[in-house]
Amino acid sequence: MDGIRHLKIVEFSKDRKQLADKMKTEEAKKIYGQRKMVVEPAIGNYKENLGFREFLTRGLKSVRNEFNLVCTAVNLRKIWIYSNKNKISGRKNSNKWNFSL
Repeated sequence: MDGIRHLKIVEFSKDRKQLADKMKTEEAKKIYGQRKMVVEPAIGNYKENLGFREFLTRGLKSVRNEFNLVCTAVNLRKIWIYSNKNKISGRKNSNKWNFSL
C-alpha cells in the first residue's frame, strides 16, 4: 500500500441518504405506518398460509403474471367464502367485495 487512504463511494449512497432523510418526516412515518396494516398482512398470508415464498418464473413480466395469478386465487377464494356465508345465513349478496392485488 502507498499509505494513502481511499474512500469508496457506493453508487446509490446519495439516494439512500435522501430516502433516510425523507423517512424521518412525520408524513413519511404516517404513510409507512399504514403499510404495516394494509400490505404486510396480505403478503404474510401469501407466504405463511399459502406457502408462496418464491417465484417459479424468471423475468419481471413473468413474475408479475405469477403474482397476479396468486392474487386472483386469493380473491376467488374470498368470493367463494363470502358467497357461501351468504347462502348459509340467508343474506342477499351485495356488490361489496374486498379484493387485494
